[in-house]
Amino acid sequence: MLFSVSDNSIKTKAEEALKALVDALTLQDVTIAGGASASQVYTGLDEDSVLLPCVVCLADGQWQEPDGMTGTGNLMGALVLRVRTNANDTDGAGAAARASHIARVTALRNGIFVDNLASQLSTAQTEFHCLGVFDFGESATIKDEESWETTLSFSGIFAATDL
Repeated sequence: MLFSVSDNSIKTKAEEALKALVDALTLQDVTIAGGASASQVYTGLDEDSVLLPCVVCLADGQWQEPDGMTGTGNLMGALVLRVRTNANDTDGAGAAARASHIARVTALRNGIFVDNLASQLSTAQTEFHCLGVFDFGESATIKDEESWETTLSFSGIFAATDL
């Protein structure tokens, strides 16, 4: 029997905070909490076992102390939303599936990339604080020649507590 041990790192808490924000959007065809669809929201590197359409919340890259903040316990890192949609999804082939993907990305971009994102992340997870966000980005690709993947990303400075 496998036992799961909870990861209490800032990276994991950042992923969980971002997932909480996505879940709170309760948007149709984005989260189960929204009701109407079976889209999934995952954290971490779960991509081998995900069901499409989905959103993956990932703390990406090297997380390290920002320049001038050595010894403070603050870490700078990147958070990524990977939005994946199967081109052959049951919501229709071709144009309909692409329109569904674009609608999903737009809903997340409009719901997450807001002016109070740092404070929303801070309140979404206990023992976690976001001091600020910057460097927003977006890119799109085709994954495994079968699904669309749009990546929404941003960087931030994070801590285990509000200092």
